[in-house]
Amino acid sequence: MITPLNKGHSKEISKIHSVALSGDFLPSFGLPFLKAFYEGIIGKPGVYGFGLVKSGKIRGFVVGTKDSNKFFSSALQSNFIKLSFLLILQLIKKPRLLKNVLETFLYPKKDTGPKAELIVIAVDRNYQRKGLGKKLVRALEGAFKSDGIRRYKLTVHADKKAVGFYKHLKYSRVSNFNLYGKMWFVYAKKISS
Repeated sequence: MITPLNKGHSKEISKIHSVALSGDFLPSFGLPFLKAFYEGIIGKPGVYGFGLVKSGKIRGFVVGTKDSNKFFSSALQSNFIKLSFLLILQLIKKPRLLKNVLETFLYPKKDTGPKAELIVIAVDRNYQRKGLGKKLVRALEGAFKSDGIRRYKLTVHADKKAVGFYKHLKYSRVSNFNLYGKMWFVYAKKISS
């Protein structure tokens, strides 16, 4: 069953994000940071979130936004003190993260493609390859469509298995860029009527 996310889901989705996307930028700051991040964005205007519930628990989720240019600054502002504190703690523990933080804030905007964006999608490893990701994408597309959004984008590491998933769902690559020493692809998709 697909359900809209609420702040009460923040702990569950943080765990899924941390495991399913380990090695990515946000999980490198730990579970408390991810939880505070999601508490700050869920329910905000222009942010869409859906969870897939199986056996009474969230097993996967998707978060998208109407305007990716405003999303991250809005997320940081909404829970600024807590996120800043958790970020500083992690930088003290893992000073090497400072390079990625600086690169993130100093990197020029990737304004390629539409403003609407699928920000993150993650599925519990025990529930992958069962069509759940596809259901989550459809839920997000339904929300986009309801708001008059007909085209959106996403960003993915070039070396991720997810590239095949997005190609299968008819996304088209519109550009690429280098960040954190890795190649990233920007894909876009038109939502069918």
